[in-house]
Amino acid sequence: GICQVSSTLYSSVVIADLEIVTRENHGYAVGYLPLGIDATVSWGGPEFRFRNNSDRPIMIEAYSNKGTVTVSIRGIDDKDYYVKFENEVLASYGWNTVYETMKADNPEGHKDGDVLTTPYTGYETKTYRAKYDKKTDALISRELEAHSFYNKRDKVVVKIEQEPAPSDPTESTTPSA
Repeated sequence: GICQVSSTLYSSVVIADLEIVTRENHGYAVGYLPLGIDATVSWGGPEFRFRNNSDRPIMIEAYSNKGTVTVSIRGIDDKDYYVKFENEVLASYGWNTVYETMKADNPEGHKDGDVLTTPYTGYETKTYRAKYDKKTDALISRELEAHSFYNKRDKVVVKIEQEPAPSDPTESTTPSA
């Protein structure tokens, strides 16, 4: 849940046209934001940091309600432009179905066809900070904000190995003459 907060904050910071100091995308694409607009955080791991590079103080207002996170950057906006995120998918990497063979009496109790891992499509994206004139909506500039890579993960499905059929004791295994 904390990454949803950091990702929403990241989006708000870019739209407020503040400076990004450090940001990393998730290892896999997230479903709650468009590709390239996420910011992963973890204890002892990646951090999201930004700097108020404006001449004015800002206030961050954040709240959650019924699974939705809202973040606003409050301050005096005297710019003659507004900022939008624009993203571009450069490549996508499809996942495969991989089978993991197990015995019928496996300790985990898996059955034939059980899905062990949820698949994810991988992506390479570029995200841009686009500035538009407030009066005319004309594009002023478009700068690369982030180049993100998301891993693919194959779907792993259980395949129960078939026991060999018991042999018929009435059949002879000795060659006849």
